[in-house]
Amino acid sequence: MAAPVRIDSGLLAGAGEVRAGIRAWLGIPFAAPPVGALRWRAPAPVSGWDGVRQADRFAAQCVQPGRAADSVYAEFAGVQAMSEDCLYLNVWAPAPAPDAALPVMVWIHGGAFQQGSGANPVFVRGDLPQHGVVLVTINYRLGPFGFMAHPGLSAEAQGASGNYGLQDMAAALRWVGRNIAAFGGDPARVTVFGQSAGAHGVIALMASPEARGLFRHAIAQSFGISPTDSLASAERKGEAFAEGAGAKSIASLRAMDANALLERYVAQPGRFMPIVDGQFLTKPLAEVFAAGGQQPVPLLTGWNRDEGSTFPPAIGKIFPAGVYAAARTHAPVAPTYLYHFAHTQPFRPEQRYREADPASKLGVFHSSEYPYIFGTTRELTRDWGAQDDHMTALMQACWTRFAKTGDPNGEGMPHWPTFEDGRATTMELTPAPALVEVPPHADLGLLPRGTSVRTPRSN
Repeated sequence: MAAPVRIDSGLLAGAGEVRAGIRAWLGIPFAAPPVGALRWRAPAPVSGWDGVRQADRFAAQCVQPGRAADSVYAEFAGVQAMSEDCLYLNVWAPAPAPDAALPVMVWIHGGAFQQGSGANPVFVRGDLPQHGVVLVTINYRLGPFGFMAHPGLSAEAQGASGNYGLQDMAAALRWVGRNIAAFGGDPARVTVFGQSAGAHGVIALMASPEARGLFRHAIAQSFGISPTDSLASAERKGEAFAEGAGAKSIASLRAMDANALLERYVAQPGRFMPIVDGQFLTKPLAEVFAAGGQQPVPLLTGWNRDEGSTFPPAIGKIFPAGVYAAARTHAPVAPTYLYHFAHTQPFRPEQRYREADPASKLGVFHSSEYPYIFGTTRELTRDWGAQDDHMTALMQACWTRFAKTGDPNGEGMPHWPTFEDGRATTMELTPAPALVEVPPHADLGLLPRGTSVRTPRSN
């Protein structure tokens, strides 16, 4: 039995060796429970504990709407408990490595800022730490609990409200900086990586003055720069939500049951998202990046070939356009590597959602890169084969190499130049990776297969 690990709030006993060569510590609090008087406040410090705290099981996911059972994403998420007390993270490290000073990869899950968990099976049952990194996955507040702005809340907090979920991300990164050395990680080599809403979070962290210095490298998968609502507009929406919930004050809103608030929120047409609150985000993301005001950290970013296949058609265009905008405006500031993921998951014909949404129509859908990065292909019911094993090896090599050095290139790997607008410097990730030129216009939509300009592969 491994000795307890000491962090700044007390001693932790982990879950032991959960897979060959991988130790885990699960359900570690990185902020106080955001309940009662702490609902809609910045994350508060954790209270310390006496004795040894058991860190051998996942905490509940944050309060969120349910997911359709026939969704392709249902298998990704599994079945998890739900609670407003959800600000916990999980750590996986190669064993033994107490003083190894390994690079750290902090994962921010997607889910449109409305759903998701750091404990989804597709993230946590793989072998990524076996490639010489410490992996951290986090929860952050979602929906009305994570992103509601309101004049009453702004009055409590020096004129800003909303963005509580983004503040949670920053709080988790501060926890990593203070504590990750106890698990064998190097606090000076932290890579923050995320997908979809998680990638939006990464871009926001790069732009935020409150997240300066919390990470050394950034990976943003399938999201980039997007329009950001103003505080005034978000406050009006928050007021309308409170009125619809029958709350006459912030105190009465805080006293309401979390599930009742969620039910009211789901019934309204709009959703709360990150905003320009004047503190965590001082300007729209596009303005920050255009002016070069973001953190000058190496960035690896990209999108999947058929992002829109699980969304309405207009939504699918947002992903590549935003990614390309981020790459184009960050490249003058720091090394930037752009990818286009183009490998199709091998669906089984008997899968329950095939009749409603055939695999042939999904293509390289939004989030389909997950199992290759985390090494969790066998957690999903697909007809996996040798090409998928090759893709896993390629993706894990690129992602972990970037986490170690800020550069995805390495011995035996395809040459991946830094992004240059209008040149064939985008890495198309397939079993036979090649460089392609992306059409340089804002409304990219889905990349037409015929527009790729290939160049010879080099090693």
